[in-house]
Amino acid sequence: MKNKKWLIISIILIIISIGICLEINYLIRRNNKDKEFNLVYLEKETIETSIEKFNTLILDNGMNTSISKDNYIIKNNVYHYTIYENINLYIKPLEYMENPKEEITYDLGIYYPSNTKYEGNAKLYVKYLISINNPDLSNEEIEKLIDNAVKVSKENKDININTGISIRYFNQKENNNYKEFVIRRHYKDE
Repeated sequence: MKNKKWLIISIILIIISIGICLEINYLIRRNNKDKEFNLVYLEKETIETSIEKFNTLILDNGMNTSISKDNYIIKNNVYHYTIYENINLYIKPLEYMENPKEEITYDLGIYYPSNTKYEGNAKLYVKYLISINNPDLSNEEIEKLIDNAVKVSKENKDININTGISIRYFNQKENNNYKEFVIRRHYKDE
């Protein structure tokens, strides 16, 4: 009789232990899945703030090519600025209102001719643009984002690894022979 009780108690304890292990495993997988889809969002910032942050980073890195925030061309509701030679920056607002002091930055892009002798500079500006939009990224992470954007460019995919931004690269041989990196800021209420 005692052996039967011990056997029943042992079976109950084994079943409880298995149940606890299954519950722990479920909670761990759910937590990992939540992290995977937990998107990072950025705080909204105006176009003027984006330009100021970009200029600060350019000057802090010894490049004397800051952008005049008042010297731009508007084309299709997008602000275009010349940075250096034929390297350009554009900023597209969430909603165009003809006021960069109040408009919220949505897309930022660096574009330059495919055959420019300043491609090294252009890529530095792309790095700075990524960095101002997510200062937590290391140099290595920024390099990896740029490399991955170039790799998947033929698939028309954005690169986004929970950084609050997406990056896309275009090599427009058919369209004026320009290369372009686009950084999109992600906001919670987009």
